[in-house]
Amino acid sequence: MLAILVLIGLFLNRTRFGREFFAVGGNPLAATMTGISVRRYTFFAFALTGLVSGISGIIFCSRLAGGYALGATGWELDVITAVFLGGTSLTGGQGSILGPSWVY
Repeated sequence: MLAILVLIGLFLNRTRFGREFFAVGGNPLAATMTGISVRRYTFFAFALTGLVSGISGIIFCSRLAGGYALGATGWELDVITAVFLGGTSLTGGQGSILGPSWVY
């Protein structure tokens, strides 16, 4: 997990693709006006979310020793709390892999 954290952090902060990815999240209209393909980055965001969700599903199934559809029933508030404490921006276009910018 730490290796993935470092790789994604470097990817988002040090590459053109990562900077444009943040630009689309911040203001899709302005990103379109600068020549960034918003559809491409939106597709990439959904594809990356699906990949990470699949990996987490595999890890969760390994903890349960099998697939169980109701295995996480009742965890909704825990997930919302983790998202909030993790510093997810509701306005988009800002943030980092380390968490909210107001922490450091």
